Amino acid sequence: MLRDRQHLARDGFLIALVALDRQTGKLVQGPDVISRGFVYQKGAEELIEAVREEVRKAVERCRRQGQTEFGAVRSEIRDQVLRLVYERTGRQPMVLPLLVEV
Repeated sequence: MLRDRQHLARDGFLIALVALDRQTGKLVQGPDVISRGFVYQKGAEELIEAVREEVRKAVERCRRQGQTEFGAVRSEIRDQVLRLVYERTGRQPMVLPLLVEV
């Protein structure tokens, strides 16, 4: 737990909130991206929009591959967003994908 708190203090976190259709796995709404302790959102619209696009791509990639299990979709989102953010900023925030079925 202490390690997680140190990580949050150093690099912050990103939450990607996604609503998926229960039957098809398609994106219904979002993704909404919330960041805390990572980048100031008003100054980082381009990065936040890039994260949104990466989440859309990850969800679509999972859907095409037939991966409908939430754990697999979460992992794909987390991995791709973390890769993008690290490439652009050199930081590794905690990435928390939150998926909601509708």
